[in-house]
Amino acid sequence: MEEKSRSKGGCGWFVLLVVLAGVVAAIVITIMKISDHHSGSGKPEPVSGPPGAIDEKYTAALKVAMKFFDNLRLECCVVDAAGRLEKNEISWRGDSGVKDGSEAKLDLSKGMYDAGDHMKFGFPMAFTATVLSWAILEYGDQMDAVNQLKPAQDSLKWITDTDYLINAHPSENVLYIQVTVLQLLFTVLCANAYYVCGLTWVSEWNSPQHPVASAFLAALYSDYMLTSRTASISCDGETYEPADLRNFAKSQADYILGTNPMEMSFLVGYGENYPQYVHHRGASIPANATTGCTDGFKWLNSTDPNPNIADGALVGGPFLNETYIDSRNNSMQGEPSTYNSAVIVGLLSSLVTTSSAVKSFT
Repeated sequence: MEEKSRSKGGCGWFVLLVVLAGVVAAIVITIMKISDHHSGSGKPEPVSGPPGAIDEKYTAALKVAMKFFDNLRLECCVVDAAGRLEKNEISWRGDSGVKDGSEAKLDLSKGMYDAGDHMKFGFPMAFTATVLSWAILEYGDQMDAVNQLKPAQDSLKWITDTDYLINAHPSENVLYIQVTVLQLLFTVLCANAYYVCGLTWVSEWNSPQHPVASAFLAALYSDYMLTSRTASISCDGETYEPADLRNFAKSQADYILGTNPMEMSFLVGYGENYPQYVHHRGASIPANATTGCTDGFKWLNSTDPNPNIADGALVGGPFLNETYIDSRNNSMQGEPSTYNSAVIVGLLSSLVTTSSAVKSFT
């Protein structure tokens, strides 16, 4: 753990803001290239209202996606959470990281692991909390309509509030963090966007993260257009209506959920065909195993499928040539993360019912 001044910490947040700006810019380019578009009628579409009919497909996917936060939680009952278990609905999860922060006389036992290798990184965790907060603010009523608002709020509290991030900032100029992602962020901004049979593709690492984030923003902007009674927007001579943006968002979600040439769901636990060798330590080691620090390599290199299912894990996804190698050692394609989960929860929350943006802001 390191101490960082506010000025140094500000640099990290500046990078994050630059990345978010890049994602917003990317969505415009993406929609121009692959969305079905047409000329607008010039008449504003109806202003959105309370949640409408429930879409069972996206609801089922949202319930699965929400489970991954339980897997990553430290201490409680999440697949990637840390800490002491308070209520455990995952049979293969146990207490972890319960002494984190004790050397500094702080309780840093909670929070969430970054991905499948049991490490906590401050900035990715903050990004996860930010996107999850945004999803709750925008689509909390839709989450509530399918009984997923409380689980989302519980996961958010585990990261923020008194549970982790606030504890990690014990005094004015002290913040306990671990940062290793800045080079990746700059690389993403400089990358070219490609399109894989309907899926936006930017990077070999965590390839679904970018199309899912873009789709979430598309759905959100579509709802903003409805709220402001904006009939259409123009971009490079083309006209797009709210329905065009929402259709784009659905196309990205559907690809992730299995409407792709591989007929594979990249959301673990959803559908009948999803990855069986997810790069996730907890999922790959039997619950009753007694292990030492280096014993995990036996299961990493095992040819048997994972004994435990990391429900809700959004894996790294396909290569540009639309292939997926289901191997535990293939962390590029097979490793899930909390920040992937945050954006898929946001996207699916926007799609579980018809738009309700007005209710969210009144």
